[in-house]
Amino acid sequence: MPAGIPQARAILFLTSAEKRFVQKQFQNEAIYNDIIGVGIETSDAPPVDSVTVSTKNAPYLIYIGRIDKAKGCDVLFDYFIQYKEKYPSALKLVLVGQAFMTIPDHLDVIQAGFVDETLKISLLKGAKALIIPSLHESLSMVTLESFAYGIPVIANEKCEVLKDHVNHSQGGLLFSDYNSFENAIQQILAQNSHSMAEKGQSYIEQNYTWDKVLARFTKAVDYVVGSV
Repeated sequence: MPAGIPQARAILFLTSAEKRFVQKQFQNEAIYNDIIGVGIETSDAPPVDSVTVSTKNAPYLIYIGRIDKAKGCDVLFDYFIQYKEKYPSALKLVLVGQAFMTIPDHLDVIQAGFVDETLKISLLKGAKALIIPSLHESLSMVTLESFAYGIPVIANEKCEVLKDHVNHSQGGLLFSDYNSFENAIQQILAQNSHSMAEKGQSYIEQNYTWDKVLARFTKAVDYVVGSV
């Protein structure tokens, strides 16, 4: 066990998955703990100019982050292209972020590149859903931002952090293979996602505002000071 943990009077976690991992590794459930999270703030962003990313007003899914095999982007490209072959339509996949792998030369895969925060938020708010194919996330700020703006999330079920966010919020859908990926997109496109949007926003309001985060932090500090 790391030297500092036995002496700790309190442990604050970012996520439920992190708490489960630490307690399984160190059997330290008796130590005061809480899932503190982080505060998420929204900002106004103008509607995105579709010409900026060549969507031509077509519906699109969005990926935001490092474009890398380590982030599951190879699987994302494979699944999306399979989907488009099966369901020809105007649907696009917009990629926001720096590329560290070859991006398929496909008419419906659009690379926006590294953009400023305002354009990133505008693109996110215009999307049908945010897709996160990563197997490993520690918190996933972009997932929380997507919920905050009322955009459903389609996430990799094999990532515990993402799975928890989606299951706890009911603000999105999970996939574990091509079939579940296809089903998730079909549900997002066929249904009014208003309910998912509301549930995602409620999840943020209940757990990830700075008031909530600071209240949990203050409670932990009061506990530690009171136990000295």
